[in-house]
Amino acid sequence: MEYEFDEDQNVTIEGLADKMGVVGLFLWLTGLLVLVISAMSLYSVFMETPKLPERLPDALTFAVDEFNTRVESNRSVAFVGSVAGIINGFLLLVGGALTRRAAHHFRQVVRTRGTDIANMMDALDALRSFFGIGSTLLLIGLAAGSVTMTLTIYFKYTAGG
Repeated sequence: MEYEFDEDQNVTIEGLADKMGVVGLFLWLTGLLVLVISAMSLYSVFMETPKLPERLPDALTFAVDEFNTRVESNRSVAFVGSVAGIINGFLLLVGGALTRRAAHHFRQVVRTRGTDIANMMDALDALRSFFGIGSTLLLIGLAAGSVTMTLTIYFKYTAGG
């Protein structure tokens, strides 16, 4: 005979599952939003700048050249920032999905009879996966952030920005 959690314990477990589900959904939706915005930003990096007439007064030509230099500098920074945003969006999506998976297993503890320990172990395994993958992704994110910051500084100061 398998252990069955009592009603008070089920209320606690279900409350945890509900909160985890909300947090997981928030992480997932935030990740989706960050991915979309970052992809749009990355697309805009590669769009062409408008062409100006070839014959311009000298003062205006100097201003246009200065403007184009700054645009190219900002384009490099925007590219690096967009790639970092895509990575972060992906990390949020994965974190949200894993949190929702763990919440589902905790709900199964409450909703089923005769399999509480097996369902609890599945829930704990899902949490172990979340934190295992999460810690790995966090290290990747920190490394990507460091590279992004380094490249941003490099592009900013080598392009005369």
